[in-house]
Amino acid sequence: MTPEQLSQIIADALAALVNRGAITLPDGAPSEVRVERPKNKEHGDYATNIALQLAKKSGIPPREFAELLATELKASDAIAAVDIAGPGFINITVEAGAQGAVARSIVEAGTAYGSSAQYAGQKINLEFVSANPTGPVHIGGARWAPVGDSLARVFATLGADVAREYYFNDHGAQIDRFARSLLAVARGQDAPEDGYVGEYVAEIADRVVEANPDVLSLSDVDAQEIFRRDGVDLMFTRIKQTLHGFGVDFDVYFHEQSLHDSGTALWSSTQSLIDRHGLGEVLALAGHPSWSFLTFRDAGGHSMWEFKTLFMQEVFQRGMLTLMGGTVDVVLPRRERSEVRRTAPRRGNVPLSLAI
Repeated sequence: MTPEQLSQIIADALAALVNRGAITLPDGAPSEVRVERPKNKEHGDYATNIALQLAKKSGIPPREFAELLATELKASDAIAAVDIAGPGFINITVEAGAQGAVARSIVEAGTAYGSSAQYAGQKINLEFVSANPTGPVHIGGARWAPVGDSLARVFATLGADVAREYYFNDHGAQIDRFARSLLAVARGQDAPEDGYVGEYVAEIADRVVEANPDVLSLSDVDAQEIFRRDGVDLMFTRIKQTLHGFGVDFDVYFHEQSLHDSGTALWSSTQSLIDRHGLGEVLALAGHPSWSFLTFRDAGGHSMWEFKTLFMQEVFQRGMLTLMGGTVDVVLPRRERSEVRRTAPRRGNVPLSLAI
């Protein structure tokens, strides 16, 4: 017997008492009853304080209320014993056969155990890890891998169409510093003061030279571009291999560079998408009095919010919406955050996408 099943038995017992007039509850019997494991195993398998919660409403002393409920529960074939402790705590021992039925159902269901269609037909986009592609994955980024992948498995088990996404930040000043570092090391020089160091830098630099034997004879500009292109690709391959070894793979690898290559950093385009999906009351672009995109430093003549806006556009085109998270950040006043979390998934037919 699961806690949920026992909760239902107790709720049914309360409803039976109300229907017979044995107790009176102004709001009726509760549909759910909280049960928990006792700290002391000698007190049974489960315990509930529902008698203490409802006694005042019923006008019956807690212990007397507990006795009425205990008598009703003892009639269940799934319950072996019911004891009352203190002012009205109810300790319940479940029949061994009922406990064994749970184990049997788990074995019979196999990997399908616990699955449901609760989120059937809904799309959920989970973006996680998304570590910078300038070095190996470390604990700061890897810690999100089990969290994100576990959430994806839970949502998928509940029937959702889940996409695991890795947002690859392969553009900007950090990539420039990475490319300059690779080129410097390949030429036997020290990495720039603001560059990257480590054995992995030398290893990648050697592999770029091996694949492009003439690269060191090129101008700094041309050579750096090759080290950028091949070095970032090698680093990202290493990151994916590390995460794969960890048991985590992604369905989508979204490259920030693709946003820059597309040349479509258009505010109006994203605004039209927001209007089309009827999200004006829930989401607005930077400058709204209550909402704004988190804006980073400018890069390549554009502010970072433009590229985050493009990412939003990409997500919209997939039929998904990312509201909050590590990649597309929406900054909200504290007083409005709970309301957003409550209403956002209900805006039209656009499902919620999580980014962590």
